Amino acid sequence: MRKMLLGTLAAGSLVLAGCGASDPFDESAETEGEGVVVGSANFAESVLLGEIYSQALENAGFEVTQKPNIGSREVLYQQMESCEIDVTPEYNGALLSFIDSENEANTTETVDEELAKVLPEELAVLNSSDAVDKNALTVKQETADDLGLETLEDLESHAPDMIVGGPQEWEPRPDGLVGLKEHYGIEFKEFKSLGDVSGPISVSALNEGDVDTVMMQTSSPQLDEHDFVALEDPLNVMGINNIIPLICEESVDPDVQDVLNHVSETMTTDQLVQMNRQYSIDKDDAAAVASRWLDEHLS
Repeated sequence: MRKMLLGTLAAGSLVLAGCGASDPFDESAETEGEGVVVGSANFAESVLLGEIYSQALENAGFEVTQKPNIGSREVLYQQMESCEIDVTPEYNGALLSFIDSENEANTTETVDEELAKVLPEELAVLNSSDAVDKNALTVKQETADDLGLETLEDLESHAPDMIVGGPQEWEPRPDGLVGLKEHYGIEFKEFKSLGDVSGPISVSALNEGDVDTVMMQTSSPQLDEHDFVALEDPLNVMGINNIIPLICEESVDPDVQDVLNHVSETMTTDQLVQMNRQYSIDKDDAAAVASRWLDEHLS
């Protein structure tokens, strides 16, 4: 397993409680070694969060190598286990479900506690952010009105006549179709594998009627942009999903962890939605979106 020798920050480590510590965002800080490898999954929000992590670390004086858009969780997690990747943005509920599909934790606190127990020894999660992005089944407003859909419980009787869309890897997951059948009794007529999450393929499929409902993220600006409705998930089958950094613990210096925790404690869901809009709708560059957020909130 690769181990890095990250140098200490020139002015000392960050103390989040504001107890007179020097600032790790000091540009005079120096690092040694290979640097921190930051990866992200193959959807827009993960790429954006990976950019924020990378720039925050660079601003703190750390050398960073970015590997964005690696692939699905299945692919990215393997690279985290082998410590080819040191840091990636994750979602606490979805990650727990991926590792331990039988785990029934359903609050941020209990999910984080269970994650700490089930992660392999080389991996660790840092502090959960208040920023939340749940997966949700989404329908057009007219469909919700016509069928009286507000929650996933309302979907059970209509699902046999409906086509559902989502990424291929979502179908067999416990927070995907398997979990929806087990906990809500939802069985769709057909599943269509789509090539993105909350992206143009999913949006087009729903708008054009290729699918009747599609898995999207609740922080996606596409919901308001296209008058879509995210159905409520009272049993939290599709996850709690606070943003949380996943790290290769041996490879990540405590000062790096402090910077990532500072990002997590600062970010809010509203800020995440705004950044997603800038990136996905306004087509701003991810690096520019990340830089603006860091300048406004962590400078």
